[in-house]
Amino acid sequence: MKKKIILAILPISIVLILIYLISDNKLYYYGESRVNIFKHNLPLNLEPNYWDSDYCIPIIGFVIEYNKTVFIGKEVEYNYLNDTIVVNEIIRYGFNHDTLIAQIEDTKGENYYIECVRSKTNRIQENVLDKTVSIDTVAYNWVEIKSNKAIKLRRVQGYTLLLLIILIPLIILGSFILKKAKKANQENM
Repeated sequence: MKKKIILAILPISIVLILIYLISDNKLYYYGESRVNIFKHNLPLNLEPNYWDSDYCIPIIGFVIEYNKTVFIGKEVEYNYLNDTIVVNEIIRYGFNHDTLIAQIEDTKGENYYIECVRSKTNRIQENVLDKTVSIDTVAYNWVEIKSNKAIKLRRVQGYTLLLLIILIPLIILGSFILKKAKKANQENM
């Protein structure tokens, strides 16, 4: 009986671990991956990250980094048509194998696109595009930062982790009890 319980809990734990890793895989693009075992990369070695209270106060939110430095994110400034654009938030971003485009909202409530491409000198070049520019959305994989998908994925990951925290001690305790019962049966014979 006890062995059957352990054999039932073990596959459930394996499924929960897989669910955790899959949700972590998808959370990479929202800057909230904890494990990143699939080693995703954005083009130009840019990395998504979420700067919450663990990183800084006040909370900056979603950023795109290059070498642990915020490249696109809240309060980053860009020059555009003799004016300074200050990023308030990243709404969404799209990427393909060699380009990243982020749709941002500035502190005045205006929308712009920041295009990141590799320059001829092998550095990352940022181009500010206004909202009137037509972008081929099919050519990019888009991540909607303000969608509910990230919230749902965090919940799935959190509940999965909670269940694993409960089940793993049960497996250990069950195997310990099983060994004790086996040992007691062998002594009685």
